[in-house]
Amino acid sequence: PRRNTAPEFLSPCLQRPDNPTSLYSDNVAPYLSLHSPSSLEVHIGPPSYDGGSPLTNFLIEWDSLPTFDSSPLGDGSALGSARTNAASQVCASCVTAFDLTTHTFTYTGTEDMAKLLIPHRKIMVYFTDDEKFYSFSVLSATSSTIALSDNHLRVSSIEDMQGQTLELLGTKYVIDGLDEGRPYYVRVSSENGEMGTGKSVAAMPSNKAPRGFPQPPNAAVLSVVDKNSLRVSWFNETYVNDPTIQGFKVESFCKSDSASLDSFSFFGEKEVIELSSAGLGLVGGAFTLYFGELDTTSGVYLGHVKAAKGLNHVVTRTDLSPLLQQGESIMVGNTTYFVHDTDLFTSTRLPLSETYLNDDGDNIPVYARSKSMPIAFDASAEEVQNALQQMPNVNHVEVRREIDNVDGYQWFVTFVSNEGPQPSFTVDYSHLVGANTAGFSVARSVLGVLPESYASFTIADPTVSTFDLTNLQTGRPYYVRVSSVSDAGESRAVDTLPAFITPGGVPELLSSPSIRAKDDHTLLVSFEAEEESNGAVIEEFVIDS
Repeated sequence: PRRNTAPEFLSPCLQRPDNPTSLYSDNVAPYLSLHSPSSLEVHIGPPSYDGGSPLTNFLIEWDSLPTFDSSPLGDGSALGSARTNAASQVCASCVTAFDLTTHTFTYTGTEDMAKLLIPHRKIMVYFTDDEKFYSFSVLSATSSTIALSDNHLRVSSIEDMQGQTLELLGTKYVIDGLDEGRPYYVRVSSENGEMGTGKSVAAMPSNKAPRGFPQPPNAAVLSVVDKNSLRVSWFNETYVNDPTIQGFKVESFCKSDSASLDSFSFFGEKEVIELSSAGLGLVGGAFTLYFGELDTTSGVYLGHVKAAKGLNHVVTRTDLSPLLQQGESIMVGNTTYFVHDTDLFTSTRLPLSETYLNDDGDNIPVYARSKSMPIAFDASAEEVQNALQQMPNVNHVEVRREIDNVDGYQWFVTFVSNEGPQPSFTVDYSHLVGANTAGFSVARSVLGVLPESYASFTIADPTVSTFDLTNLQTGRPYYVRVSSVSDAGESRAVDTLPAFITPGGVPELLSSPSIRAKDDHTLLVSFEAEEESNGAVIEEFVIDS
């Protein structure tokens, strides 16, 4: 017969917590991303085991060397370090019951609280019957219930939890004040209240360099090739000074005969977009912007996957969980899917909303729309500008923020680098908090108009430093400018010297020349000629005898 042990149970010895994980997937290290030209962001999830004591902090360290010993104090410590809270409170005295059969919490929450409980995020709750903290993985949540994964250590239900606090595990931390272009190594450790700091784990990737747009060309010179061609040249040292440069962009255009009605410019019109939360009663949360269409031309390439017909997921080669969220639209090959709302999303498994019905393949490309980082509901103009400029294909923008008289904000976004009409912005407002989150609007305030005779050319070779513009109109002034291109976007454009030039060549042959005697000592030469020829005013005629 079976017999109970004596004593009936024992708790494991307290220990330091295990390594922290990614905020988005349990089986990989914390995710390291670019946040701005002078900052990085690390996305930290809780460890698989907290050491038998609730997590308190995460310790983040960064250094220019992988040895983490570059402190200016000379004490062998890291160049920089910081601690951040491992958990944030969702609600106090709100969890009332736990049902083991359905793996469900009952709590007194709100719709805004439910927005924080994103599928697969970890939560922590204290249980009064055994006086222990337990962590769980969220599947879905409403304002009154939280459905959980069955992968937890709790072994019994409890009907009256006496209103326990609900905490959300994991966080994001921005490392500010870094040098642009300088690689920084980052590592993270977990800490609990009893045993302190656990072992550190390198972020994924282990290092990253904060960076902005590439350096622009130092100078560009414009010259005439012939009556239909111009040549623009720039200095090769631009590429030498900034090895991130992958190529150059050359733009040519002409001055219009009349100014535009909006900005009175003779060179087209810059597009202006208005984002508005005016009068919506927002009190917290963040919104995300999407730019452009979901296709193989303007979409963002994420990588290749392995897919098998009949399955509802694909196998990823690189971790896509930090880049996509549940419900987001993607293209697998040439077919559009949505990331499944609740199915397991890991560093190697991307769940689909529908069964994959195309042919099997090991190298199928995946695309998504250009997406911003989450933008706080009350973000400053500078914060919105940074978020937009980190998005693929947006490039340089200027942002102005106005505060509505009632409540809310308006942000006016002017495209600086991109010419002409721009692809549409759409907004994901599902994580905003307030009275009318669905009222957040995106509107085109000024439609972009291309400069007259605008043309754009991309040179994919960064070692090239000249480009010929051909098939131009003889005698018409052309303006030309050059930008550097990298995977971060385009630099600010540099105007050529001179700012404009007219294609031209030597004058054409004169028409109907003739000669006759005028008197005994004089010959009269006659010919027909235009005032201009091959793009320039004729200044003089030369007669040889």
